[in-house]
Amino acid sequence: MTPVLIPAGSYSLPALWFGPHNAQQRVLHLPAFGDEMNKSRAVVAAQARAWAEQGIAVLVPDWFGTGDAPGDYLDASWQGWLDDASVALQFLSNSATIVHLWGLRTGCLLAAQLYAQHPQTVSGAILWQPVSSGKRYLSQVLRVRSTAAMMRGKKESVSSLRQQLLDDGSLEVSGYALNSALFTEIEATSLADISLPQDAQLHWLEVVADPEAEVSPATTRETAQLTANGVTVVHQQVGGDTFWSTVELASAPALIATTTSALAGSAEQAPEPDIEAATASQGEQLTTFDCSGDQLCGVYHAPEGEPHSAVLMVVGGPQYRVGSHRQYLKLARALAADGVAVLRFDYRGMGDSEGNYRGFEYIDEDIAAALSHLAVLAPGAEHRVLLGLCDGATAAAFYAARHEGVDGLVLYNPWVHSPEGQARALLKHYYWQRLVNGAFWRKLLSGELQIGRSLRALFGNVSTSRPATATREASSHGASAENEPLVPRLEAALKAFSGPQLFVLSGQDFTAAEFEDAVRQNRPLGRLMTRPQVRVERLPDSDHTFSRAAWKAQLADITRNWIHSL
Repeated sequence: MTPVLIPAGSYSLPALWFGPHNAQQRVLHLPAFGDEMNKSRAVVAAQARAWAEQGIAVLVPDWFGTGDAPGDYLDASWQGWLDDASVALQFLSNSATIVHLWGLRTGCLLAAQLYAQHPQTVSGAILWQPVSSGKRYLSQVLRVRSTAAMMRGKKESVSSLRQQLLDDGSLEVSGYALNSALFTEIEATSLADISLPQDAQLHWLEVVADPEAEVSPATTRETAQLTANGVTVVHQQVGGDTFWSTVELASAPALIATTTSALAGSAEQAPEPDIEAATASQGEQLTTFDCSGDQLCGVYHAPEGEPHSAVLMVVGGPQYRVGSHRQYLKLARALAADGVAVLRFDYRGMGDSEGNYRGFEYIDEDIAAALSHLAVLAPGAEHRVLLGLCDGATAAAFYAARHEGVDGLVLYNPWVHSPEGQARALLKHYYWQRLVNGAFWRKLLSGELQIGRSLRALFGNVSTSRPATATREASSHGASAENEPLVPRLEAALKAFSGPQLFVLSGQDFTAAEFEDAVRQNRPLGRLMTRPQVRVERLPDSDHTFSRAAWKAQLADITRNWIHSL
């Protein structure tokens, strides 16, 4: 895995090169957009490594406004992304090289257009779970916002949101500011309308629960239309989880095995691209470092001048160093602009990093390796701070309690999940909100609400919210740390760490609500939260990942000011 920068006019595209530099056969990845890219990154890296082991090189770039690339999603355009892809294809290919395109979800539309524009350069395309209609895809995107609004008692239809976007020029959806021009470009794009060369080779792969099930009518219709246009389509279904949309980290071994076998490695060699000259960077730098024999990947944000402090971001959840709606990247840029050095990284088994996934409770070695690398990158920083969200916050607190060299903690919505705590949070926050929500009563009176199922869920949560005797007894008899509930373990960690601590808690988030309830239920933890070195900030309207631009700005201001107070 080699970090690469590809010059693309006024900016450069960050990319990772997997496999031999002189490979005869090469693959260009065209990623999904939005949080599908964020959640699928570990599977993409695993596939790239599988091909690399066969001697096939893979280039995984980011386009303008996406991933680690410069710019903002609001300023992106479909044609701009297509231009970026063309530049990446030119960088990857030469007269002695066989090049395949590999698209994921919306990236398949981009791959098809790139194929149509460069038929002499591209040998074939592999499509993972292709989005065949930009219009259908965008309707689904808008439906996500419509559903979220409905949960808050606000009515927003897909058609009204579409009109609002066209009238206003932009719209925030799932944390991304989507501009009307990009919306219109994607909406007008479909696989059926792309003029692929008649000898084009497409390998269409879909992940389904039952690979023996009949192919969906939509896929059958779309592949038949491509075949009628002279395109050779090989369609396969493989079993697995929808890794691009799951809440938990998911793998895709069947998909990777099938995809890897679709290309055969070659012993022939091709000229090497100018990779070494391309790794130089200013401001933001893709970087790799060792952790117990595994290569970890990160991005370093260098401020102008000597940094006052250095922040290591510990990523949590099924994502990678960019974060949902690029939240870690945007926060890192805001901090770096204020003189703070920042390293975002993927720990083992996450994102682009090598190694096996261990879970957030077992990443001390990863954090230690990242802190050592950060010390090399920012040797003059006076303070070293760990920053994390959700289970990344809890992992940071656990590390700081056990190791020296950490001067401060920034913890966003710490993860202290337990069945009891979740049930209490649901009873207090979800059910109460429903009772004061007009939409709930309208549904009840109209007969739309399934009252029996709702009451069963309510009584189940009441039962679960009561403390479990077995859990209390196991804890009191000295159960191992791994079996203890998270609340007393986090309490012990915060007690052991005497440095400054900043907590930022969202008002519209069950993870934050569960933590707040734990503080009230656990008196020792409650007392720790009132110490002079602890500062608690609350954003009452924010969700778990601070998805709105206003919440991101508030979060950046709070964090920036606190760091400068050290």
